Amino acid sequence: MPSSSSIGRIQAGFAQATQELTVAAANLNFDFTLIKLEAPPEYRAIGNVLSPSRVHEAENGPLHVTARRLGALFDGVCPHTPTLIKAYGTRASEISQEVANTDSNASRGLDWIRSEYGGIDATSIWASATSSKAALPVHLLASISLWVELIAERKREIVAQFESGGSFPTALASAVQQEITRDHIAKWDSSARAWLQTADATRERQYKQFLLIIQNISIAIHEANDSLYSSVVRVWTSALVAMEGLISGSPSVVKDGSVLLGLSAWHLYPDMVVFNNPSGNTEIEMHDPLIKAGGVLSLGISDPSQREGHGVYWSLSLAHHRYYGEATAQTRRLDIDGSRLSFSELVLVCLGSLSRGWSLPVEGTHEVLKILEAIAQTMPSKNEDGWKHIIYDSLRNFLSEQKQAIRAVFLGRRRPKFLPTVLTVNRKPLFQLIYLPTLLFLLKDVDRKIELLRRLGSRVHGLDGDNSVIVCYEYVREKTNTVFCSVFREESHNEDELTQSRKRNTKHHRWIDLPKMNDARDDVKTLETNGDGIYGMINPSDLLINPFEATPPEQKRPHTEDSSEEGSENEYRYFMGRDLSPTAEFETGIDLETRVDKDVGNQKDTDLESKCTGENLELSITFDATMKEQRNPRFEKYYAAYLDEVQRNYPNERVRFISDKDEAWYQDIFWKKVTHSEDPENSYDFLFGQTEDCAPDGKLPVCEHAAIYAKGHVDIMEENYNVVALEDVLWCFQSGLIDPNRLNTVLAQEPALAFLKVLSTIHTLYQKPAAGGATISCTIVDSEFKPPIFSKKLESHDWFEAHTHISINQRSAIGLIGYFETGYDVSEGMKGDYNTIGLSGGDSIYILTALLSDPIVVSPDYSFTRILGNTGKAGFSLLVCPSNLMARQFDRAAWRIEQAEFDGMAHDYFKNTSLHLTFTDWCAPIVSFQTVGQRDADVNIIETVVSVRDSGKWVADVDIYQTLVDPGLQRYNRECSHVSAESKRAISSMSSVESWDQVLDCADGSTVVRCFNNWVARLAVVSVLHRHGTNKDKPIVVCPRDTCWMCVDEAVTSPGKIHGVVHIF
Repeated sequence: MPSSSSIGRIQAGFAQATQELTVAAANLNFDFTLIKLEAPPEYRAIGNVLSPSRVHEAENGPLHVTARRLGALFDGVCPHTPTLIKAYGTRASEISQEVANTDSNASRGLDWIRSEYGGIDATSIWASATSSKAALPVHLLASISLWVELIAERKREIVAQFESGGSFPTALASAVQQEITRDHIAKWDSSARAWLQTADATRERQYKQFLLIIQNISIAIHEANDSLYSSVVRVWTSALVAMEGLISGSPSVVKDGSVLLGLSAWHLYPDMVVFNNPSGNTEIEMHDPLIKAGGVLSLGISDPSQREGHGVYWSLSLAHHRYYGEATAQTRRLDIDGSRLSFSELVLVCLGSLSRGWSLPVEGTHEVLKILEAIAQTMPSKNEDGWKHIIYDSLRNFLSEQKQAIRAVFLGRRRPKFLPTVLTVNRKPLFQLIYLPTLLFLLKDVDRKIELLRRLGSRVHGLDGDNSVIVCYEYVREKTNTVFCSVFREESHNEDELTQSRKRNTKHHRWIDLPKMNDARDDVKTLETNGDGIYGMINPSDLLINPFEATPPEQKRPHTEDSSEEGSENEYRYFMGRDLSPTAEFETGIDLETRVDKDVGNQKDTDLESKCTGENLELSITFDATMKEQRNPRFEKYYAAYLDEVQRNYPNERVRFISDKDEAWYQDIFWKKVTHSEDPENSYDFLFGQTEDCAPDGKLPVCEHAAIYAKGHVDIMEENYNVVALEDVLWCFQSGLIDPNRLNTVLAQEPALAFLKVLSTIHTLYQKPAAGGATISCTIVDSEFKPPIFSKKLESHDWFEAHTHISINQRSAIGLIGYFETGYDVSEGMKGDYNTIGLSGGDSIYILTALLSDPIVVSPDYSFTRILGNTGKAGFSLLVCPSNLMARQFDRAAWRIEQAEFDGMAHDYFKNTSLHLTFTDWCAPIVSFQTVGQRDADVNIIETVVSVRDSGKWVADVDIYQTLVDPGLQRYNRECSHVSAESKRAISSMSSVESWDQVLDCADGSTVVRCFNNWVARLAVVSVLHRHGTNKDKPIVVCPRDTCWMCVDEAVTSPGKIHGVVHIF
C-alpha cells in the first residue's frame, strides 16, 4: 500500500492547484461509491432475473462499493472498447435469462433457499453496470485476474506518477485514498467465479469446443519475466483490443494467449482457423451471432519452449498470497484448470487411466471400452451390479463418438498415475483377458476353445495343416471330453485341381474318444436283441457320461475291498476315464501305458481334485494305437452309431476316433508333446494355449487343457504372451463364447473390478448432487485419486476388496463433495463434532435433502441436493448450525384467546411462514489445508442459521436436520378400512393450533397443527416444536395428506395408547 505521506503529498499538490481542484481536494474523503447509475440497455435483463437480495447487494451493498472503487482506480488503464462492452452485456443477459428459465422449472421446494442465495450469481456484473462505465471493463478483468496485488501495484503506480510530476484526474486521487478490504475483494471474486462457472455450463458446447481447439496448440499468455501487475494489465488490454476488432468484423492473429483467455472468460466465440494442424489448415465455424462477418481468429503459432506441452498456459508470481516470504509461483493451463467434469466424464477418465496403467495401446482404446461394456453385459446379475450401470451410462457417450467423452478418456490416458498403481502393477492387462490361458478358461466348452485357437493359429506365420494340431480335454467331476482337431481346413497339394466348389467344401478334421456305456451288460443285450435298431432303444446322448472311457464295457475295474461301495476312493483311481491302478494294463486287456505318482491312485475325491489343479500333477498318458485291435467286435455297431451321431453335429468337419483302424494320436501330457501313428518319431511341441491345466485361482476342481501343438520351423512367439489381440477378446464376447460364471470367477480376483464397485458407491453418494448439475474440478486428476469415503486407510492388499471398506454416511458424502470441489478431504480437517447442514463452493450450494422436503419423507443422511447459487463466501465453505438456538417470546396474553376444536377439515393457517438461511460473523479456516503464513484459507467453516419467519417477522432459529433424525419424531403410517366420509369427521377430543403463539406455547392434550399441503410450514413447525416447545415431552406425529382421523381417534382414546400427541397436518 502507498505510504500515508505520499497520499498527503497528493492532497497538498491538489490544494496548491486551481480553485476547482482545491475544492475537490478538500472533499477527498467523500465516499463517491454511494452513487448509483442506470444500467446500459444491454445489461438490464440481468437485473430482472437476480433475486431481490442480490439486486440490493449490487446496487447498495459491498459489491457496489467495490465496483465503483475499482472502476475509478483502473480508469484510463484499459482502451476504449464500446462494441465489446455492448456485446458482453448482450451475451451476459442471454445467459442469465437461459439459466433463469431453466432454474424456474425446478421444484418449488427449494424456494426458501433460492430466494436469497439461489439462482445465477451475476451480482458483480450488475454492480458494475449500475456503478460506472469504467467498472464494466474492470469486470472483464475480474474474469481473468487476481486482485489484491493488482490493487496495491496500481496504487503504487499512481503515487510514482505523482512523485515524478505527472498529472491525473481528481477522481483518481480520491480512488487512491479509498480502501478496498480483502473481504470486499473476496465477495467480488467469489461472485465473478460463480458467474464464470455457471456461464461455462450454460455455453457448454461452445466452451468445450473451444477447449478442444486450444488443446492442440501451445502458447503462453505472457512473457516469462513479467511481474504479475504488468502481465495482467498487458493481457487485459491485449484481449480487449483484439476482441473489439473481432466483434466489429476485423480478423485477428493470435500472437499470445491473451485473446484466448478473454474468449474463455467472456463467452464470445469468433470463427477460427488453425494453421498447425497435422492434417492441414482447419477452419472452425462457431456461428456466434454477436461476431460480425469477417471477425476470424487465426491460430497456429507454437511456443518454442514447450514448457507445458499443448494448451494455453500462464505462470504468475503471487506476492500477496502469503504474509511473509518470497512470492509463490503458480502455473495453470486453460484447457485443464478452466474445465470441469461431469460424473460420467470422471468415470471415463478413470477408465482411460486404467487402460494406460495396463499399458494397452492408445489405438485400441475403442476396443478396450467395447470390451468393458461387453463384460458388464455378460457378468451374471447380482446385488452388487451398480458398477454395470455407471459403465453403461458413461460408455454410451464414448461409443456414440461424443467429443467430450472421447476427450475425457484421453485425459485419463495422459494421467496413468491418477488411479492407485496396485490396480494394474504386476497384473495381466484387461482383467487378464488378453492372457491366452485365462481367455481359454473363460470359454464355455471345448468347441468354443477350438474356435478361438483356430482363429489365433491362422495368424501364425509358417503354421499350416501339415504341421499343427489342436488338443483339448477337460475333466470336471464326472464330465470328461477329449478332442484332437485340425487348425486349418484340408488343402489340395495341387492348387489348380482345387475348384471353387471344392474349396467351399473343404473340411476340418476332428478326432474324438470312444464312448462310455451306462450299463454295459444291458446295452450289449439291447444291441444283440435289436440288431441295427440301436436308435429305437438307446439314445446316443446317454453314452456321453464319459465318452473317453476306453475300457471295454464287459471288463470291470480292478476289484478291491472298498470297491463294493459306490463313491469309494477306488472310484477316483480313474483319470480321464483311464484306470490308473498298477495292474490296469494287465487286467483291462488294453495296452495303456501310464506313468503317475504312486499316491495318486489311492487318493480320495478332494485329494485327486487338488492333484489336478496345479504344480503337483505329475501325469503322463499315452494313447496306444493297438487299442483299435482290442475293441470288442460286439460294440462296433454301437461305436458306429455314436460316431454317426457326432458327425451330424459337426457337418463341416470329418469326425473320427482318436484310435482308429487307420490312425491314432498319442499325447504325453507331462512333456507337452503330441505324436501321430504315421510319424511317431516326429512330435508336435506345445505352441500356445492353456498350460496350467486348472482354473486361474488354483482352487476349482477342474483340469483343462486347450492348446495348439506344432512341428517343424514355425515362428514361435513368447509362450502365451502377445498371442491375443484386443479384437480377439471382443470377438469372443460378441460371438457368445464367454461363460458368465467363469468370467465372474476371474474378475473376482482383480482389484480393478473392486475399484469399479468403488465408483458405483461414489455414484450412490453423489447421485443427488449430480442430478442437480454438480460438476467436478478437473484438478483432481493431477494427483492420485483418493476419495475420502473409506473406513480406513487402504493398504495394497485391501484394494482387492476395497468396496467392502466404504462407509456410506453423511461424513463420507461431505468429504466426497468437498474433494470433488477442492481436491482436499475437507472432512479430515473437521476435528470437532460439527452439525453440518450444507456446503458451498463456486456456483453450487449443497444442502441436506431432508431440509428441502416434507418432514414425512425420510431421506438418507448422506443425501445432499445441489442448488445453483452462491453464498458470497470466498473459497469452499462448510455450513454448520450452532448448538444454542433462540426463539422469540410468545405473547403472554395469548392464553385469553379460546383455542378452537379440530373439525377434521384440511386447512393451512401458516401460509405466511418462510424459512431463511443467514450467516453469523463466526468463520474458522480448516487449518489442514492452510500453510503457515498463508493469508486466505481455501476451506472455511461458517456458522449458518436457519430462521423461521411469519410474514417477515422472526419466530425462531431451528435445527431442522437434528429434528428429523430424532427417534422421538413419529411419522403416521397406518392402514385404514374406514370409508372416506368417516375418516374426515370432526374429532372433538383434539384442539386446533392455528398460530405461532399456540405452537410456542402448545396446549395440553392432543392437538393438530393445521398447515395442510404446505411442507415448508410443516418443516418449520416440527423444528420449532422440537427445539422450543414448552411441552417437549409430548410426541410429535407427522401426518400424511390422507390421514384417517377415525384411526387417530382410536389411537388416542383407546386404553394403553399414548395421550397428548401433537399432530402436524
